[in-house]
Order: sequence, then structure tokens, then C-alpha cells
Amino acid sequence: MMHRYAGLPCPVRRSLFHLRWQLMALLASLLPARAVAQAFPMFNGTVNTCVGAFLDSGGQGAGGYSNNEDITYTICPDTPGGAISVNWITFNLSTTGANPDNMTVYDGNSTSAPLLGTWTGNGLQGVVVSASGGNPTGCLTFVFESNANGTGVFAGSITCYQPCARPTAVATHGANPQLICPGEAVTFNSAASFAAPGFTIASRRWDFGDGSILNNAPASVAHTYAQPGAYTAQLYLVDNNGCASTNLVDLVTMVGTHPTFPGTSGTLSGCAGETLCLNGSVTGTTWNELPEANLGGGVFLPDNVGDCFTSEIVFTQFAPGQTLTNANQLGTICLDIEHSFIGDSDHQHHRPHW
Repeated sequence: MMHRYAGLPCPVRRSLFHLRWQLMALLASLLPARAVAQAFPMFNGTVNTCVGAFLDSGGQGAGGYSNNEDITYTICPDTPGGAISVNWITFNLSTTGANPDNMTVYDGNSTSAPLLGTWTGNGLQGVVVSASGGNPTGCLTFVFESNANGTGVFAGSITCYQPCARPTAVATHGANPQLICPGEAVTFNSAASFAAPGFTIASRRWDFGDGSILNNAPASVAHTYAQPGAYTAQLYLVDNNGCASTNLVDLVTMVGTHPTFPGTSGTLSGCAGETLCLNGSVTGTTWNELPEANLGGGVFLPDNVGDCFTSEIVFTQFAPGQTLTNANQLGTICLDIEHSFIGDSDHQHHRPHW
């Protein structure tokens, strides 16, 4: 078979040819065996698949896309409830000219869906773009535009995933709150917790509120509180789809203090069953509880483009309905964000919202 690359010098033609086949070999190694032969060059239309190679319009073995292209391409899952994810193996667009070649991605089955972003150059190289959990179609729509001043290549691996249908934490520990003495144990039962249809609970984690955390816990577990205070236990679940529970159970245990008997006098000894007469008072030992300053370890933000991430900080030490009436009542809010990949900062993927 002869391949023609009009207008390109022979060394360039050979380089593009070899690069194209190297990319296809790499994609083949990343895809399941049944998907090795599935290649999907970009065109104006829609394809339904959950596995394959997403290629530029040049297709397999060609020299990349052409000048003056304007293509709208939609990829939808071929499995019920699935969502499309594209891992960009290579992304090298020409940046020559006033309007560089670019790829725009929408979170849905048309260009009216929410915009995920627009990239040029090698901006998508090594990036995973996924349909969000709130996307009812599970599709992604790609719009590619090239100018008249240069060409390039791009290729990605298409897969599907199941968006999170989160498990629900349900737990009891008897009366709420539990009133106990120091050194007593409380039994927590989470057997009523459940995962979404089609999934199962893979692991349970208990945070007992006193600094103790139990990972991979059984459905029923006992915990001893050694010190006086009020403690709120929380149960966190992860199902076999990797989705975590977000609802709070708020199981409160109040551990009392040992009383003192100041100024007590009278008969202080006797026999079993005998009534003793005491003069004095019984005084309880008070304790104060402040919102815990330790917010735990770091939280890893998802790397997939299009994933929405929400993290809440819950304080249970305040009475229901309590509000701040003056901004000065709020001391400070500190936020540390670390980026292991400088591209996260360049593309502003991680932006806090208050």
C-alpha cells in the first residue's frame, strides 16, 4: 500500500509515518485485547463505544489532521449508565498563526452542554478528560478547529466508567446521645448501611471523635472512651465502584466526670445495707468543648478534567441554628493547595469557591 503526503519533504513524511504507527502501537498496548483494532478517526458525527482509539482526522497510519478543519465529534457510551473518559496519549497541535489550532470539549452530547475547556499546543498531553457525574448522557462532545498555518497530531484512549451513585451510611449506638462514664465501651452498629443498586459496600471507616479511627471495620464495633467529654462518631463507606458516602450520622457520646464531695461530714462508714447520714453537697466537674482545630490529613483533588469536587468541614459542637451575626466573629480561614503537576496551576483546574 502506498501512502502519499503531498507537499512534505521525504524525511518529514517518514517521521510522521513512524510517529503515527508508534502511537497506534502504544494505544494498542493500553487497550483491552478486543479493542486493538478499533480506531475512531474524528469526523462530524457521533460514535457509541466504550473502548478504542480516538484519532485525528488523518486516521490510522496517516500524517495527522489537515489545515482548515472544523469538526464536531461526539462520543457516547455503549453501556447503560456509563460515562466516557478519554486519556490523551499524545496531543500536539500547531500553534502557528493568530488563532492556533485548538480542541474544545463539552460535558454532554452537544455543544450546548457545559464547557469543560479549550486546549491548544500540548495542553492535553497526558490528561484524562471525563464526563462528569452530573452528565445524564455520559457523552463528551469535541470540537476541533485548525487554521491554514500548520498541522499536528492527537490520539487518545477511550474508556467508560460508572459515575458515582454514593452509598448511604446508616448507624446506631443506642440512645443518642449516649451517656456513659470514663472507661465504658459503646457499641456502634452499621449493618443497615447500603450501597446503590448493583454495588456493594467494600469498606467501612469509623472516626470515633476522640482521635481514634478504625479502618476496614466490621458492621458492628465497640469503642471505649477513656476521657470525659462529648464525642461525635462518624461512619464513612466506600463501595466496590470506589464511591464514598457523604451523609453524616452524628452519633454523640457524652462521657461524664467523676463527682467530688466537698465539705461532707457525718457517718462515713457502715455495714452493707445500712443507711448513712451525710451532710454536704455533691459537685460535678465541668469541662468545656471547643471546635477541634485539627481538620485531619490532606484531601486529594481528582485529576480528571470535568470532575467536580466538594469538600465540607462540619462542626457539631454548636447548637442547631447558631449563626455568625458579625464578620468579626469569624477569625480566619486558611487553605493550603499543593500542585504536584504545574499544569494544574496553568489551567486553573483547582479553584476554591466560598
